[in-house]
Amino acid sequence: MEITALGHAGLRISGTATTGLVDPWLSTSGAFLGSWYQLPANDHLATDAVLRPDWVAISHDHQDHLDLGVLTRLPPGTPVYVPTYESKRLARLITAQTRLRVVEVESWTPV
Repeated sequence: MEITALGHAGLRISGTATTGLVDPWLSTSGAFLGSWYQLPANDHLATDAVLRPDWVAISHDHQDHLDLGVLTRLPPGTPVYVPTYESKRLARLITAQTRLRVVEVESWTPV
C-alpha cells in the first residue's frame, strides 16, 4: 500500500487492487471565498493518473475537503463515500454538481 499526501487533508491511497482519494482539494481558486489556498500550490497534482480513482471519500462539506471542481473531473459513476447527515446536504450537493455515485455511510460503518 502506498499513501501519498496531496496537501492539506488530501490523500491518494494505492493498493494492489484499488486506488482512492480522500478529501482531494486541488483547487486553483481557493476556498472560503478565496481566503484559503494551498501552500505550496498543489493544482499540478490534478493529473489524469490522479483523477482516475476507483473511489473517493469526503470527510465533510467544508470547501477545503470538498473540491467540486476536482469531483466534476472524475469519471462518471465513481463511488464517493460521504458521511450520512440528517440534512442530506452533502449528498445532494455532490449529486447535483457531478455524475458520481454518492454512497452515504453511517458513523463507524466499515466500507
